[in-house]
Amino acid sequence: AATIRVDPGGPFHSSAHAAEAAAHGQGKYLGSLRFSIGPAPGGGPDTVAEVGIYSESVADQLAATLFRQYSVPFNHHYVSVHNAIHAVVRGEEGPADISQSKAKSR
Repeated sequence: AATIRVDPGGPFHSSAHAAEAAAHGQGKYLGSLRFSIGPAPGGGPDTVAEVGIYSESVADQLAATLFRQYSVPFNHHYVSVHNAIHAVVRGEEGPADISQSKAKSR
């Protein structure tokens, strides 16, 4: 079964996601995270998804959408994806902060 893993690079700035926040009133753009989704069918390379995170973001909704979009079962990987997103919403900066986050859903 496919899984979703948080890219260890931590949050990064995406001009496209920042513009999307301004155009759609999603609140202040806080950063983006990369996620690896795999294994790919037939053993190909993992898919990389970039998710923009905004001050109005809800970690549960973004994580669930990501899992549904890529048809990944909700398993133990969901917690790390949720916590990484929630850490950015809370203003935690680096990969160490994100990987150690014990954030609960809101």
